[in-house]
Amino acid sequence: MEIFISIVLFVLIFGLIIFLHELGHFLVAKWQGMRVKEFAFGFPPRLFSRRLGETRFSFNLIPLGGYVSILGEDEDSTAHDSFSQKSPWSRLKVVLAGVTMNILLAWVLLTVWFWIAPFAPKADAVAITAVSDGSPAEEVDLRVNDFIVSATDRNGRVTEFLTDVSLSEFTAEHRGEMIEFLITRNGGELKVPVTLSSDESSPSLGVSIADLGEQIPAVPWWQAPWYALLEMVSVTLLTLKFLGDLILGLLGLVDQAPGVESVSGPVGIFVFLRQTLALGAPFVLRYAALISLAVAIFNLLPIPALDGGRAMFLVYEGIFKKRALSHQTEAWIHAIGFALLILLIIIITFFDIQKL
Repeated sequence: MEIFISIVLFVLIFGLIIFLHELGHFLVAKWQGMRVKEFAFGFPPRLFSRRLGETRFSFNLIPLGGYVSILGEDEDSTAHDSFSQKSPWSRLKVVLAGVTMNILLAWVLLTVWFWIAPFAPKADAVAITAVSDGSPAEEVDLRVNDFIVSATDRNGRVTEFLTDVSLSEFTAEHRGEMIEFLITRNGGELKVPVTLSSDESSPSLGVSIADLGEQIPAVPWWQAPWYALLEMVSVTLLTLKFLGDLILGLLGLVDQAPGVESVSGPVGIFVFLRQTLALGAPFVLRYAALISLAVAIFNLLPIPALDGGRAMFLVYEGIFKKRALSHQTEAWIHAIGFALLILLIIIITFFDIQKL
């Protein structure tokens, strides 16, 4: 039953995020006088569709996606209401409308999150957000998204962890000792013995952790939007730093950088949703908000096939009054970029499955 609820919530959350993203493209395209040929929820095969005016509205089988097809978007068209005949700035508005909707959704959900606080999660624990290579944690197969509940030392004394500080202090005090950690993974409990590092120059356990047992401070409803905005800025900066470190690591420019295995795909995001549900329903709001924000950040990256990549070409055209490349060449670049993104998702999914 728990898995069924998780699957339904996963589809609903991603469905809402994708629907609003595509709705943004659709509404701004209509506002800019463009002809929208199709508004599709999900990826083919098509289950059913209906034409209203000049637009066909389709509902497809695979719910983890969607698209808006605009006349002249992928081909040259001389029609006055085609995408290609509009100014670069009009086209840029359409391209950026989807991520704008995702950012607004994240802001609204986080505003509600701060408004309904304070509340405490059902599980008093800290979550593992990263595991260092060669660390004691990696040797015993502690994983990202595991929850550390408590630890038993060699004297049989049990210590529960409510904050990252309490865990850090505990591991520092017990360097070189064998500790039995109680963790939860995928809804089940595990006891994992770990010998902490005695080397003062290296982490005793080797994990990055996040608080999940602290009570969220209450804020008045009129301050909640501001707190939500600050949270979004903080998460965005941390995400960009992570991506920067990831790229530098892949290029071999820095040591101890996160690898591709540190990135979560659909499987990893689903696993994290199941763990979020264990904390209580309100935490699903935060989960959905952060996923929506992550979708916006990802789509804004200047990578071909993404909104950010398309925006990059349009900004060039708007400034220099000419296309950077021919329409056909740009279309090929976006097609290649899309294929590489699919390959990346497959690789990330492979690593996600290995973590299970």
